[in-house]
Amino acid sequence: MFKRENRYVVFKRKNLSHAQGKVLHSVESELCPDGNVKECLVVEHDWPCYDAAWNMIVKLSEGKFSDPYAEIKQLRERVKELEQNLLPIENGKNRYGLDVSYFRNAINRELNRSLANHKPDELARVLARLSRTADESVMFEPEFSGNFAIEKKRIGYYASCIESGMNDGQASLLADIYAEQLRKGGES
Repeated sequence: MFKRENRYVVFKRKNLSHAQGKVLHSVESELCPDGNVKECLVVEHDWPCYDAAWNMIVKLSEGKFSDPYAEIKQLRERVKELEQNLLPIENGKNRYGLDVSYFRNAINRELNRSLANHKPDELARVLARLSRTADESVMFEPEFSGNFAIEKKRIGYYASCIESGMNDGQASLLADIYAEQLRKGGES
């Protein structure tokens, strides 16, 4: 166990009078023959590093000393490494208004489990729901299904027929004819 000892006598030159300095200098060679400390570091009790200096001395006496500046450097490097590998915090909406936390949770819930037991239609539904939630209009793009695009146009045509004063039966019939023309490659 470490024990503080009163081993040294230290005089602060700044606090000595000129005469005291001369006396100290005259006996210095007698007090410092071979083997005595000729150079040391003094940390005064009112310095902010005083307790830290004592802690370093204790660790040194226990054989556990390590350079705190080297430790700080290692820790900073580790923090930098962790920050580079850190996944972004995904809460709230992104800059495009997408609810990121919803999608992260849905993807984790649905896709971070074994896909070995997913039926193709189940996986397609999961992905379609995510797509529809992100931007429904994408589902109507011809790349994904002409039928979706045609149905969207049929609904729009039906609505415009109703707005023009047609009854439900008339609007439905004309919208169905319009959709059939689109399926055959007619004018949109």
